[in-house]
Amino acid sequence: MTYQEIPLGFVLRFFHGEEIVAGLTAFCRERSLTAGWVNGLGALSRAELGYYDLDTRTYLRRTFDEDLELAPLMGNLSRLDGEPFFHLHATLGRKDFGAFAGHLFSGTAGATVEVALLAFPGTSFERRRDEAMGLNLWALPGH
Repeated sequence: MTYQEIPLGFVLRFFHGEEIVAGLTAFCRERSLTAGWVNGLGALSRAELGYYDLDTRTYLRRTFDEDLELAPLMGNLSRLDGEPFFHLHATLGRKDFGAFAGHLFSGTAGATVEVALLAFPGTSFERRRDEAMGLNLWALPGH
């Protein structure tokens, strides 16, 4: 991965074969970043997506081992149990122009993945377990 710092955060480029969720997490851990917003695009060679089933309070997961367009990647950065945590969603396109989307658990860069990470220095968004939803959700101080 390469990156460049910009006034609002960072732009990052992932190379073929690099895992983007783990890479983003490590990047933020090294810089003590705990709040931000992510937009990205590019291509994946493998992706694990999830769909949250509210009735069962579980993710239905599916892995796609194929070349996919990533258009777009969107999400946020917060902190869970003291560690950087990304909540990412992706829309993925196939060669036949069919598309599908879901929560991105992992993704391996294909040709490239380009990400803009808007950082919120001095801010930390915490996640806490919401038992009613069965998810770790933002615990924001306002109403």
